Amino acid sequence: MANKPVIGLSGGIGSGKSLVAKMLTSLDCGVIDADKIAHELLSDSEICETIHGWWGDSVVMDGAPHRIWYPNHKGIATIVFADPAEMKKLEDLLFPKIRQRQAVLIAEHDEDESIRAIVLDAPKLYEAGVDSLCDAVIFVKSDRKSQIARIEARGWTEAQLIQREDMQLPLSTKEEKADHVVENNSSMDALRSQVDKVFSFIMSEIGLTKLIPWLDMHQQHSQQREWFQSLVQKSDSSIEMYHRRIVELLKKDFGCSDEMRRFGIELNKQKYVLWYHPVNDGRVELFPLESIE
Repeated sequence: MANKPVIGLSGGIGSGKSLVAKMLTSLDCGVIDADKIAHELLSDSEICETIHGWWGDSVVMDGAPHRIWYPNHKGIATIVFADPAEMKKLEDLLFPKIRQRQAVLIAEHDEDESIRAIVLDAPKLYEAGVDSLCDAVIFVKSDRKSQIARIEARGWTEAQLIQREDMQLPLSTKEEKADHVVENNSSMDALRSQVDKVFSFIMSEIGLTKLIPWLDMHQQHSQQREWFQSLVQKSDSSIEMYHRRIVELLKKDFGCSDEMRRFGIELNKQKYVLWYHPVNDGRVELFPLESIE
């Protein structure tokens, strides 16, 4: 399990998930793109051999004179989107390998101090069970007219869109399952405003919920000053907002305790020591580390 929040991206084809992913990248999120991983896997020689054995020459390109096959993505799409059984065969081959790669990337992003949260961008987030890795899911919603305009810009037809949609959960189901919804029907500024708001909420709610147990540094003797450096997490929000949220979490989690607890936390690249006094009406004090070292 990651220490940082893991955010799933869901939505319809042509809804603007990639755009939302780029916006989250600008907020220092590490984005893991399942489509990109799948494309990389299809270039693996063993997988190319497997699909060539299934479907023949139409799904590979011969890299003569080296006798190396390369995937023909158009040929693969023609087969799998025309037959759900063939799509399932391909997914059964790729999904476990995609999950393995996602797990490696999640661990790498979790260790990267420049990354605030991890984003899983997966067209079949729920169908592949990737939502089980997520602390929250954002559904990107778009009206039909805007959706069709975007897929036509890719060179697709509405019939191709419908064919692909039939291979996924209904949009209404995806939206119902999601924790947050952003609408991509107007300007980029309007979408960014929604993304910023949802991301701030996720970081304040889930981010601190995950961090607080990990930051616990209770000592047997109050005279000991063994400060524990926290998981680094930058914040665009004010220290005061995080202070209030920390108070709520500590009262909830440790309100019945009769022992003082100390925590190390880092916000906006500034280290703080947080003192929690449950016997004194849950009083919390937040001090810059430099002031008491």
